[in-house]
Amino acid sequence: MNSTKIKEKSLYLAAWFVHLFSALGILCGFQACVAIAQAQWMTSLFWLLLALIIDAVDGTFARLFRVKDRIPNIDGKMLDYVIDFVNFVFLPAFFIYSAIDLPEQYKNGLICLIFLASCYHYANLKAVYKDQYFVGFPAFWNLIAFYLFITELSSFWNSIVIVIISTLHFIPIKVIYLSRMFKSNIYAIMLAGIWAASTLMTIINYPTENFIWAELSLTIAVLIFIFSNISMPLRKDKNKNA
Repeated sequence: MNSTKIKEKSLYLAAWFVHLFSALGILCGFQACVAIAQAQWMTSLFWLLLALIIDAVDGTFARLFRVKDRIPNIDGKMLDYVIDFVNFVFLPAFFIYSAIDLPEQYKNGLICLIFLASCYHYANLKAVYKDQYFVGFPAFWNLIAFYLFITELSSFWNSIVIVIISTLHFIPIKVIYLSRMFKSNIYAIMLAGIWAASTLMTIINYPTENFIWAELSLTIAVLIFIFSNISMPLRKDKNKNA
């Protein structure tokens, strides 16, 4: 009996550590904010990448330790949403405003577009389909900020990208919810690992004339998007019109 109680207390403590691990994402966000304010662009992108990695794996830990059952009064999903909006939308928008070349007369409007489109995307109850796909391009402005920075596009093309991505939030395209596939798909884990490694190497080696890591990172991101919409069509709800 004592061993059972000790085990349960240990698992309860582990569940709290999972919540603490998730909350580390907001600390990464703070470090990214400081780096942006100091114009340390690659440092800020490193912290945003670290926050993304934490977000990608904390759900797996939460399911493993049954955090929802053991700490029912703390909503892990709400905690996730708060941290994600800061790290995936607010700080990347701040980064884009500070570090990305945009037409001066449209700069504020483009940043407002990011915020407004992302707010409605986050509020959309149908933005995630059966925990497998995002419906509409996900509000991963941290990734957009990263690729805009390393590709060094003109202000015109940066503006076009922002408008297109903002519009895609509302178009029912499909994007794989990659982190939700970790528990059942070793290829998803490998793909995510290669992407994270190549992105980290891009940050570490920037600036450089050798763009192999940046090209690998961008290629994987594009392939995931294409694979989502061509090879894995959205399944119809079996209960629809039942």
